[in-house]
Amino acid sequence: MYGLRSSDGSRIWQYSIGPVGANYSSPETPVVVDKVVYVTTVNGEVYALNTNTVSLIWSYKAASIDGGSVTLTSLIVLNGVVYAGGNNVGGDNSGNLYALNSSNGSIIWQYQIKGEGITSLAADKDKVYVGTSKYPTVASVYALRASDARLLWHSQAEGITNLLTVANGDVYGSSLDGYSNTVIYRLHASDGTTLWSVRIPRNAGIPRVVKEVVYITSEYRSGRNVDALQAGNGSFLWEAEPDIGHVCTQNCSIG
Repeated sequence: MYGLRSSDGSRIWQYSIGPVGANYSSPETPVVVDKVVYVTTVNGEVYALNTNTVSLIWSYKAASIDGGSVTLTSLIVLNGVVYAGGNNVGGDNSGNLYALNSSNGSIIWQYQIKGEGITSLAADKDKVYVGTSKYPTVASVYALRASDARLLWHSQAEGITNLLTVANGDVYGSSLDGYSNTVIYRLHASDGTTLWSVRIPRNAGIPRVVKEVVYITSEYRSGRNVDALQAGNGSFLWEAEPDIGHVCTQNCSIG
């Protein structure tokens, strides 16, 4: 992992978090909070590093509730808690979610979703939202109480890969339907009720919400697109095809 100077991209520091190769990597974008960088690896580890001294503060090795190995692919940090999500290696691909104390890495709680792989995490002040996928065409959203992982509600979405974000007090998601289409939807955060859903004919990434507009980036054989939807009701606002080589669909920023 590297720390780069934002002004010119020059390397400030680097830190090894384990072997990198076909079976080992760091798939999730690192999260930086209060001069601490948190990162997960696919070999089931969470690292917390001091960005000033580049020293290890703590690390945590995840294991499945049923004792197997876990690969971690999702990470968020909120209100002093690190939420790391991933899936069993082999077997039934059950999803595993861990809540860790951000100061020392101690485990607060662990939650398993049997037979469904975790594809995305989002959170607000008192709930954690877990996007899951189960082959061939089942995607779900689980809302857990942040303090103790109590299940508050479960909503099933159309599709196979579920990517989530929280905005305007609700949950926005995108799920691929298996036929090169993406279903974009908005769920009520209190009970998981579907407020609206629309389908776009492309493989899209995580919805990004700015005020009352939902932006969706997508990339497909026929071209690259940015779609804008009205956040309140999902109505179509506009579509653009940027004349660039690549459109970001995952960890993107909109200013």
